[in-house]
Amino acid sequence: MRVQSLGTLLCIVGVLLPAAHCGGQQPAKEGSEASPAAKSGGGKHWTSLSDLATGRFAVFTGTVHDAWAKKHYPKSQVTLFDSTSSLIISLQTGKSDVALLDLITARVIMKTAPGLAILDDKVFDMPLGVGFRKDSKQLRDRFNRFLAGIRADGTWDEMHNRWCMNDPERAVMPDIKVPTTGEEVTLAVSVEDLPYVAYIEDKLVGFDVEMLQRFAVKEKLAMKIVVIDFPALVPALMSGKCDMISDGMAISEERAKSIDFSDTYMTFRTAAVVLASKIAPSRRAETSGAATEPTTFVGKVAQSFHRNLIVERRWLLILRGLWATVVMSFFSTILGTLLGALACAMRLSRSRWMRNVAAGYIAALRGMPVVVLLMLIFYVAFASVNIDPVLVAVLAFGLNFGAYVAEIFRTGIEGIDRGQTEAGIAMGFTKARTFLNIILPQATRNILPVYRGEFISLVKNTSIVGYIGVEDLTRASDIIRSRTFDPFFPLVMVAAIYFFATWFLGLALDYIGRKTDPKLRRKKEVAA
Repeated sequence: MRVQSLGTLLCIVGVLLPAAHCGGQQPAKEGSEASPAAKSGGGKHWTSLSDLATGRFAVFTGTVHDAWAKKHYPKSQVTLFDSTSSLIISLQTGKSDVALLDLITARVIMKTAPGLAILDDKVFDMPLGVGFRKDSKQLRDRFNRFLAGIRADGTWDEMHNRWCMNDPERAVMPDIKVPTTGEEVTLAVSVEDLPYVAYIEDKLVGFDVEMLQRFAVKEKLAMKIVVIDFPALVPALMSGKCDMISDGMAISEERAKSIDFSDTYMTFRTAAVVLASKIAPSRRAETSGAATEPTTFVGKVAQSFHRNLIVERRWLLILRGLWATVVMSFFSTILGTLLGALACAMRLSRSRWMRNVAAGYIAALRGMPVVVLLMLIFYVAFASVNIDPVLVAVLAFGLNFGAYVAEIFRTGIEGIDRGQTEAGIAMGFTKARTFLNIILPQATRNILPVYRGEFISLVKNTSIVGYIGVEDLTRASDIIRSRTFDPFFPLVMVAAIYFFATWFLGLALDYIGRKTDPKLRRKKEVAA
């Protein structure tokens, strides 16, 4: 769940209310200066958030937490993170002193992540709403009527008790049959934490998911759910990529300038989470999580393997992410190689305008970060087009790869002595046959090592596609970390998968290089 702060278009996490008062309103709590002795890392035990006046706050990028911390604790150091898991890992590894989180989410996290405690469970409250485009007033009004209806008939209370008052991890998601025909709408969510949206048993669950699925059934909507990184939810809504956005999203004045919100469907409360060892001993028993860790290295690895892959069948996320990465890499490579060959031919052309067009394409694409290109294509070029984000990723990476490949091809071809072309023509070959039979085999030997490196870079660059809603290998790791808060295993596992994938692909390209090397072919012929 997330919240957007003043002065930003992108949003990230907010916070709910305590399990004992989920839905209640509490006034914002003013910060106060700490005593000189209560410094971050000063060795003193903390009893309240005011003891961290000069501490290191970990908050979500663009959230009200950012503005709140800077306003109430101007001497503090505020660090921004893009996911719950990264924020918790920063706290566990000592990079931050305190993390501002939703209270219910914090309690869920403390069951899995040992050594954490709640320093303050009543920092401030904010209302939550579902986001709609400014031109979707009718859809918003339909949702508001639905919300009023489930509040009146007791459905909201039943959902609220199941997801908020009780343990959200034990909540059973009802089997709701969303219509497959009828008016089509797209809901965009970001998978980060319970009780709002999470992956359990390879299914989207949570209060927001259940509420909006019930809305789809009530209004006979063929609702499709897409998963997008939280910072991209508002841009996705504004550009028409979805019709609704939700994930414990706070209603803020700044965000309301860009999108419309539904009536408030819940309230969240912010809690301050710290390492239990930093809290005064008298308060640890009542605020700390009870999770424990194995003491041996083998035990820790075994527990991490089970928790990150076996529980809730999370290995399915890894397989699906790996498949998406392979598909994008394969087709982007083909597209980029073809575009690079075309641009290379244009660069070597005698036509001045063709050389200029190719040079412009190469300069523009090489001078633009691929993540910017990816988002420009998805949110600007195809803003009004309902297109599969995987196709957008293939196009973006193909265009980027083609710009680099064009120069690789050109330098490899120009590295062959011009006299060889003249000799081929003198022997009666056409220019095309001379290039194919004489120049290209020699150029390939020069091209492949550089091409291999660029190809491996492309495979690794696909890790950014979460910005447009593609669940690749890296995004799968992020989703797992958002449930387990394991600071190392998911990252090490994905790093190992990338390593072996690129190593295998590198061997394949080396094999092609040996097969196309004319010197090696001649040696084999002589040896035979």
